[in-house]
Amino acid sequence: MSLINFGGFGPSPRSIERRMNQLMNHMYQDFPSAGSLSSFFSDNNNPSSNFISPAVSLYETDKQWVIHAECPGVKKEDIKVDVNGDTMTISGETKFDQQYTKENTRYQERREGTFSRTLTVPENVDRDKINAKYENGILEITMLKSDQAKPSKKITVH
Repeated sequence: MSLINFGGFGPSPRSIERRMNQLMNHMYQDFPSAGSLSSFFSDNNNPSSNFISPAVSLYETDKQWVIHAECPGVKKEDIKVDVNGDTMTISGETKFDQQYTKENTRYQERREGTFSRTLTVPENVDRDKINAKYENGILEITMLKSDQAKPSKKITVH
C-alpha cells in the first residue's frame, strides 16, 4: 500500500522535483555501473562516484574576499582546502553512522560520499593570508587582498 501526501492546494514545485529525483534514483539504483542520478551531473565525470558539490557564496569587501560553503554534517577534520595557482579546491567526505545500512534504510534524502568544489581565486589575493574556519555546517574562507600573487598553499581549517 502506498501513502500519498495531499497538501490541500496541490504539490509544490519543490516537492515534485524531490519526488522525481527519488524516482529516478530508485530506477537507477539497480544498475551498479550507473550509480545515482546525481553522479551523472557531477563535475568529475566519474559515473561510479557519489559526488556532491557544495553550494557556495562569494562576496567582496574593501580588504578581503569571503567564501561561504555549505558542508552540513561534515567533520572539520574531513574538510580540505587547497590553493594552487589561481584555483582553490574545497574537498572532503560526508559519512553516515554505522546504523544506516542498505538493508534497513527505507527512505533517504541525505547524501553520503566525497565532495569537491573548485573555484577561481581572484588575482589580488595574498596566498599567505587565506584563512578557513568551520562552524555550524558552514565553511568560511577569508582571503585578504594584496597587490602581489603567490603560487600555491595548503590551508588549515580551524
